[in-house]
Amino acid sequence: MKKIILIGTVAFFASCTPKTAEVVETATSTTYPTAEISQGKGLYDAKCSKCHKLKVVDNFTTEQWSKILPDMAGKAKLPDNETALIQEFITWELNN
Repeated sequence: MKKIILIGTVAFFASCTPKTAEVVETATSTTYPTAEISQGKGLYDAKCSKCHKLKVVDNFTTEQWSKILPDMAGKAKLPDNETALIQEFITWELNN
């Protein structure tokens, strides 16, 4: 019985110890030409990644995005102003 209590106590304290992990920054910082494009990028990252892995913008054409974005914005119930900012980011990304 003492062994069970001892094992339980050790397990309890082991689970309470803080977990540490090394954080490695791999993302590169991109400067966007306007605040709207920067906001669009932030919205794209935040809103689109809630439901699925982010799509690589350059993997799709402007025509394909003209169908993808309205469909996804509708499913995510994004307001028009946020959809417009994401569209600005996508357009900029495709042209650069």
